[in-house]
Amino acid sequence: MMNNLISMMLVLLFGTVSYANDKSEIYKAAINSAVMITNLGANSGGSGIVLKSKGTQSYVLTNNHVCQVIKQGGLVTMSVPVPGPYPGYYKHSHQIQEYKLYKSHDLCLVKVYVNLNTGVKIAKKAPDVQESGIAVGHPGLLPLTISSGKFTNRKNARLIIRLEECSDIDKQRDFYCLFYGGKPIIKVFESRVFTGLISPGSSGSGIYNSSGELVNVVFAGRGNRSQAFSVPYNYVVNFLKNHKKYKWVSVNDKPKKKKGVISEIIEMQYEFGTTNYMIWDANLWNIL
Repeated sequence: MMNNLISMMLVLLFGTVSYANDKSEIYKAAINSAVMITNLGANSGGSGIVLKSKGTQSYVLTNNHVCQVIKQGGLVTMSVPVPGPYPGYYKHSHQIQEYKLYKSHDLCLVKVYVNLNTGVKIAKKAPDVQESGIAVGHPGLLPLTISSGKFTNRKNARLIIRLEECSDIDKQRDFYCLFYGGKPIIKVFESRVFTGLISPGSSGSGIYNSSGELVNVVFAGRGNRSQAFSVPYNYVVNFLKNHKKYKWVSVNDKPKKKKGVISEIIEMQYEFGTTNYMIWDANLWNIL
């Protein structure tokens, strides 16, 4: 019916992952800049990257669909290791004041009024095919997870962004209408595949090249554990260079609905946010 469909839903889900340790100085900034982005209850969200800390403000990059959980208030949380005979993690959270959404892909910039004392370097070029790198984030809102892999070629990702009401004819013969009560609306997003394993909750994780520079951002995956489908380098750079063209939105503001990719992602998030059972059953995922 939909051959070779990479069906990915915006992931407000949880999963388990294998932990990896990389203490290389090359990736120190990448590791220190990985944060969680959640709602105020800290029970739904994804990952993010602290791009820059200056004065009393810090800027965090994540996905558009991750930002949907912070609209009525959200948190940026850092997980700091605690050394000693009983090692663990100390979390400290800061409320999100504003965010801005990118119109051309699944990216969002978040602002917090606190200096997080960290930041990353943006690469000067896209990673080469088969270049090694790491993905750093908080899948399942778990402590920091590092996944190593290689960059492969580009691939178009077909995402289910919302379900549309079925016609009487569709209800009789369409699989999704029969079992899930809606007809999937699909958008095609350009992506760069990274072979490192990710899980639900990895959305917004930074992917870094072999020099420890940010190149891509995870936004989707297939199944409980899969390779990463990431926002390509050119989109990341374009957003960061031109972010002043987009207005800051306060977390409690109600943005006007607009036609296009962004509004459809927003609609999809609301429509599917309370139907996680369907995502698991149908294996329709995007990674949040």
